[in-house]
Amino acid sequence: MSYLIAVFRARSITLKAYNVLQAKGVVCSLVSTPQGAEVGCGLSIKFEQRDFDVVRQVCSTNTFVGFFRVTIINRKTVVTRII
Repeated sequence: MSYLIAVFRARSITLKAYNVLQAKGVVCSLVSTPQGAEVGCGLSIKFEQRDFDVVRQVCSTNTFVGFFRVTIINRKTVVTRII
């Protein structure tokens, strides 16, 4: 199982970006940032690869940290920075 997350430094910006994405019809959810990311405010936006371009356009604030791929292998969470 694999999905992408957008990580921000501020919870308020995370919530604003989430609301904008929902308004644009992007299927996404708020999740706790995996410990492996080692950055951010603790709250991230989870989304599917197919929505990457739309999410990337919305996530252009100064408090944006980056995108990460989260993969679960044998109950172990592997977090990889992609941008």
